[in-house]
Amino acid sequence: GASLISFPLLAQSEMAQMNSAKMQPQGGSAPKDARDPHAYSAGTTLTEGPYALEGNERLTLADEHPFYALLGDRLEYNEQANAGVFDLQAWYGTTFDRLVIKTEGDFSEGSIEENQTDILWGHAVSAYWDTQAGVRLDYNKEGENRQW
Repeated sequence: GASLISFPLLAQSEMAQMNSAKMQPQGGSAPKDARDPHAYSAGTTLTEGPYALEGNERLTLADEHPFYALLGDRLEYNEQANAGVFDLQAWYGTTFDRLVIKTEGDFSEGSIEENQTDILWGHAVSAYWDTQAGVRLDYNKEGENRQW
């Protein structure tokens, strides 16, 4: 038991020798001889200058292009029972606004037994958070179908 306790204590005593008090943190003000970051363009903007695109065209960033994705969380099939389950999600749109379709359910003998499908609009509200709003459609072969 004592040897298990001594190893962490030994590691802590060795770490005490490390000292970064004399190190300068990054940041602060730029040096007096630093170049102005806006001086590189020589007055050129996205709409004026020798490299500006004509008409309504302009350069776009990656987050302005529409993209799409198909994600499968679960896709199973049992050949003996001729049945399976699925859990899929697809989206199309930009980083900030997109159409999201989520569907999950099970099927047997070539037809869907139960299914839940969400058709959503996704909108980014900050760097790591977004909202989704839309409709949900529930299908049940032997029960009540619902729309939320």
